[in-house]
Amino acid sequence: MKMGKFVKNRKNKTIFSYNGRNYNYADIYNLIKDLDYHKSGEDCDWNIIRVHDVKDDKDCYCVVFQESTSTKDWIHNFDFLPRPTKAYKGWKHRLIYHDGFYREYQSARDEIKSFLSPLLQDLAIEQSCHIDELKLYVIGWSLGASIAPIALEDFHETYAIKPILIIYEGANPCESLHTRKYLMSCINLEESISFVYSNDVVCRCAPIFGKRLKDITYYLNDHKCKFPFYFIKKIISFIKDTEYYHCNVDKGIFKLMPTEWGLN
Repeated sequence: MKMGKFVKNRKNKTIFSYNGRNYNYADIYNLIKDLDYHKSGEDCDWNIIRVHDVKDDKDCYCVVFQESTSTKDWIHNFDFLPRPTKAYKGWKHRLIYHDGFYREYQSARDEIKSFLSPLLQDLAIEQSCHIDELKLYVIGWSLGASIAPIALEDFHETYAIKPILIIYEGANPCESLHTRKYLMSCINLEESISFVYSNDVVCRCAPIFGKRLKDITYYLNDHKCKFPFYFIKKIISFIKDTEYYHCNVDKGIFKLMPTEWGLN
């Protein structure tokens, strides 16, 4: 698998601090598991946390989406039908999303933004800047990583921020090349990253239409061998090992991604 051009030289480094602790890419994955979440709409689980960004040495907010936790979440996962839509009233762009992921985010959208908007307004006043100058993270794992890009496009349209996307083992919400191209234009590409285990079949969904955010995809390739044995091992791994790879991204990051010297 060809590493995304914006992440091919990326290292596991400290991204932000939260509640007095530093978080690198592997730690952020575990933070997603440990947080408590609000439940809105059709079982969309989300939280908004204030963190201190290491690169800019300023506080900012993270919108975090949880993995599948309910039967309704799994119904959304398997609703592969593409939905062509101008996502919300007044939107300029007609996009095509995985219907289940789109509906789950849409069902929670108003409540999420009713929390987020005043937080961003207050932070902009605190930092004496405009909202579009703030940094915003959108983070998720699995189902949460599949919803996060849809939410990111919404936040970009609403606040004129290019959010940073950090996602783990997500399926592909974009179901057309145009949608993917436009979504990529909404992202802070220099700081975003999408972790994908090449041995995890989940990341290859939706199976027909899904378009991966390839320029920010960091592949955790655990099986390295030549044709045809590569494909044989891959098929076996899809059947036998998907649960392990899907639920142990932190181990893959520590094993397969270089670590920045001096990482705390």
